[in-house]
Amino acid sequence: MGKTAVKKKCQASTWQKIKRYKWIYLMLMPALLYFVIFRVSAIIGMKLAFYDYKIVGDNTFVGMKYFKMLFDTPAFWNIMKNTLLISSIKIFLLFPFPVMFALLLNEVGRTKFGKFVQVVSYMPHFLSWVIIAGIWIDAFSQGGIVTGIMKAFGLEYKNLMVSKSAIIPILTGSEMWRSIGWDSIIYLSAILGISKELYDAAAIDGAGRWKTVKHIILPALAIPMVTVLILNVGFIMSAGLDQILNFSNDAVLSRIDIIDTYVYRIGLVNTQYSFATAASLFKGVIGTTLVLITHFRFMDSCAARGGGWRGKMKKKITIGQLLIRVCLLTAALLILIPILNILAKSVSEPKLVPYMSGWQFWPSGFDLINYKLIFSNSLVTRSFLNSLFITTVGTALSLLVTGCAAYALTRPGLPFKKPLMVFFIIMMIFEPSIIQEYFVIKDLNLLNNIWVMVIYNSVNVYYLILMMRFFEETPIALIEAAKIDGAGELSVFFKIFLPLNKIAFMTVGMFYAVVRWNEYFKSSVFLQTRDTTVLQVFLKQFVVNGDSTAIASYANVDLTSLNIGSLKAATIVIVMVPILAMYPLILKYYTGGVMAGGVKE
Repeated sequence: MGKTAVKKKCQASTWQKIKRYKWIYLMLMPALLYFVIFRVSAIIGMKLAFYDYKIVGDNTFVGMKYFKMLFDTPAFWNIMKNTLLISSIKIFLLFPFPVMFALLLNEVGRTKFGKFVQVVSYMPHFLSWVIIAGIWIDAFSQGGIVTGIMKAFGLEYKNLMVSKSAIIPILTGSEMWRSIGWDSIIYLSAILGISKELYDAAAIDGAGRWKTVKHIILPALAIPMVTVLILNVGFIMSAGLDQILNFSNDAVLSRIDIIDTYVYRIGLVNTQYSFATAASLFKGVIGTTLVLITHFRFMDSCAARGGGWRGKMKKKITIGQLLIRVCLLTAALLILIPILNILAKSVSEPKLVPYMSGWQFWPSGFDLINYKLIFSNSLVTRSFLNSLFITTVGTALSLLVTGCAAYALTRPGLPFKKPLMVFFIIMMIFEPSIIQEYFVIKDLNLLNNIWVMVIYNSVNVYYLILMMRFFEETPIALIEAAKIDGAGELSVFFKIFLPLNKIAFMTVGMFYAVVRWNEYFKSSVFLQTRDTTVLQVFLKQFVVNGDSTAIASYANVDLTSLNIGSLKAATIVIVMVPILAMYPLILKYYTGGVMAGGVKE
């Protein structure tokens, strides 16, 4: 009887707490509803892997039938091999390069040159894979940079983009081109954490620069290196869907066909929904298991790191320093020149473009005919407005939902906080199949509705956690004082948290905006009418696929009088402009702090 009374008292106490936090739960509700509607229902829908899908009537339970079919399909094991090969190359082969890049940046210090290299190297991270594919296709064209290098070495021109032997190195190179700068940030931060006393002790012992790197800097990088490697291994089943979709063609498909592209093709294109769901579920279970194992291993490997030294080290320009600067400058130019070359071609006279080299970053003549043609195309205008609407309205919605959820989850004493965080982490780790996401959107009557891409991805768990970290720095005394004055939770959020955390909202908002502007794959699946086409889909059709009807069918212009290469370049520039416009703000609000202390003076 006593135990029953205690149990009832505890239940009453919990219920009272929930009532006391009712406004907090109300602020958390939009994020929870989003995941329940768009994620949980899609994950539950993956039971289709055990059923025969029928358009009319009930689905028939068939057990492991489709898994047996999957494992008996020779093509699947080739696709599995491709997935593991491409992922392994990205994880293990490219792993040392950001470390070496960080070491080189650390050697040049916080000079104007060092900042220039950092700014240039971070830029490709914010470009979509559609844009990057367009730039690389141009680089490998007859007048591109790669062709120029081949001619310089006396090699005959060959389109390597359709070469089975070259496509994986191209994927590897484009991944490094995009990520080497951004991925080096964590290592620059680790170098910043090295205590000044260690450097002083090494100098007293007569250690040179190489011994300092070997015995002080590299050991300090051990923990972040192991951490990054462990976490990346957890995602070995994800080889990069967007990159593969934009770099693949019929000639190389068998070489780079991965599980994600296979699921998309047999599921949404060939409508073998049950079979595709089985393949996706297999990938999801293996991938989630690896993520959980590696994340637990990551938690075990975490250790406290000393640091915080932001001192200055004056260095003379030696021959070694000169060589380092040459290497960094070369890397920066390899990133920057292809982008400047695209810009130069877009404003050059069309008849002069074929004579431009891939290294030329200044225009030949000056003509805006490409831009006039593109903006006279009603499809381009409509696509641009659609992308602008999705980005602006979607980002505002994401900030509101994410901000409210972050505020709720950082309130001390919130009942069921741990289970709620576990739920959000699971939603981040386990991604449902595109087949089930398609069915959810279809059942909600949101297919070919521009609002689907506004609502979709309303909450990103990684950005939610990032915003929570910002909110945790807000002084509790301010909140308590506001509540004493009679302020409710909504007033505290909008009048205290929002003004005090402008940098958090700017940072997360710009990341949401970049993701939404660059979204290609889901837009191509959920929005398939002309009126709902977005700019990334148009860019893929015209620039990557080479379908000139995408632009000619809506403009009364004879394309034979123009240069298709310069027209594609202008299209790429138009899609890049919003990202490049936001880039200085991204550096200021997010990477500014890291770059300010990422390398020593």
